[in-house]
Amino acid sequence: MAKILVVDDNAYTRQMLQAMIVPEGHEVIGADDGAELISLYEEHNPDVVMIDVVMPNVDGITATKELIEKHPDAKVIIESAQQSNAIQHKAEDLGIVGFVPKPFDMDTITSMIKKALS
Repeated sequence: MAKILVVDDNAYTRQMLQAMIVPEGHEVIGADDGAELISLYEEHNPDVVMIDVVMPNVDGITATKELIEKHPDAKVIIESAQQSNAIQHKAEDLGIVGFVPKPFDMDTITSMIKKALS
């Protein structure tokens, strides 16, 4: 069982991801802002972080950059409804595990988590 930290400002999206991830045997910790990422990561030591790009206060790219600078071994999956190549390339340049477009499908989420855990 892995611990997955899901960071998304939309409560429905967090609930939807939890509904996909928990039946696979994983624990989910939720957060609604990138500003919480570092403290929650250090508190819970998750195996994988799933984070949205567009959020108030601290966006997902900025939060991911800060996380990877402090914790280079962090396994991060970026999720976004904005499927621009520029955002995807920025995220990939940070050394993330992968990029998941919204709307989600179960197979993509499951395979991306497996990739992160391998």
